[in-house]
Amino acid sequence: MKPFFYLTAALALGGCATQTQQEPAPPIKMGLWEVVMDIRRIEPPMAATYVSQVCLTPETWRDTLDGTGKPLPGCDMHNYKQDAGGWSFDMVCKKQPGRFGSSDRSTHMQIAILSAEKVRTTTRSEHAESSEPFVLESLADGIYQGADCKGIKPGDYKRVSGS
Repeated sequence: MKPFFYLTAALALGGCATQTQQEPAPPIKMGLWEVVMDIRRIEPPMAATYVSQVCLTPETWRDTLDGTGKPLPGCDMHNYKQDAGGWSFDMVCKKQPGRFGSSDRSTHMQIAILSAEKVRTTTRSEHAESSEPFVLESLADGIYQGADCKGIKPGDYKRVSGS
């Protein structure tokens, strides 16, 4: 099970699965990335900051979202837009106990490639819990650390700090 912040980090650095057969070269550097993510819940209020590291390779870049254009089983992507500066999309996911989130949720994500060594992701997710709906907003900055992944396997992450 990968927590919500890892999904956002992977999306931030891996982008969305392309919808064509020919894969363009990744617009960011491959290797170790550090992701600082600030998450806040609107009501009831809650805030947290996570720092994690991920190892990005051409394969994890290509396969981040399962290679199908749908990020996860039970989720549908809409309003997908891509240009040289990044991606944006809306995603609706149905309740899947045991996964990172056990509620129906709708998410809007904007992924901006600021340079080959910096990526910024903004996310807003509305969770339709039966007892208490809530909204999460996050801002994640990914900074390239170098080609050496320092023992982190591609597709895995290492939490540096945060609860």
